[in-house]
Amino acid sequence: MRSLVRSRKGIIVVLQWLLVIVLAVVGTTTEAGRASPLFFWGLIILAALGNIAIMRQPVPSFYQPTQWAQLFIADTVVVGTAIYFIRGFDVDIYLPYFLIILTAAFTRSIARGVLVALAISAAYLFLVWRSGGKGNLLSVEMLIRVPLFFVIALFTSYLAHGARLQQEAEAESRVLADQVSLLQQLAAGIAHEVRNPL
Repeated sequence: MRSLVRSRKGIIVVLQWLLVIVLAVVGTTTEAGRASPLFFWGLIILAALGNIAIMRQPVPSFYQPTQWAQLFIADTVVVGTAIYFIRGFDVDIYLPYFLIILTAAFTRSIARGVLVALAISAAYLFLVWRSGGKGNLLSVEMLIRVPLFFVIALFTSYLAHGARLQQEAEAESRVLADQVSLLQQLAAGIAHEVRNPL
């Protein structure tokens, strides 16, 4: 179990479980749901089963280039659908959610992703307070959104950071392969001149 938590796969699994737990808490603390609770809890169970499947997935297939993109898209759809089942098409929560996803993905750094979540959460709470929701601001339904924003920012920025590291490693290996090719050509030229002097 320790090796799972120390690997990139383990970190992603932990972040996904955090996302499922925070979504479940958001769903239980929200007063009025848009759809039947059966749909929402079915989605949470589906996300949990997806996490179990990822935990059981062999490590080599987990690190395939398209795996993380598929994971990101699937989680974005699951969270967006869960928010729809909780609140409907409420711009109040969708706007910060997608803003965090976009900015955390563009920063491609975990530390900057956390700063983005902090800034957007502070701006979100300020705008709610400013719009007259002073009594609503300290409700559990409102405050649980901040951890949701942070988990989403962590997950998105971690995936973007991993993609950046993978791109850098691929670029470095291409440069190394080019250098080896040049050295091979140079060695072949020298060997030819040694064998067949002018």
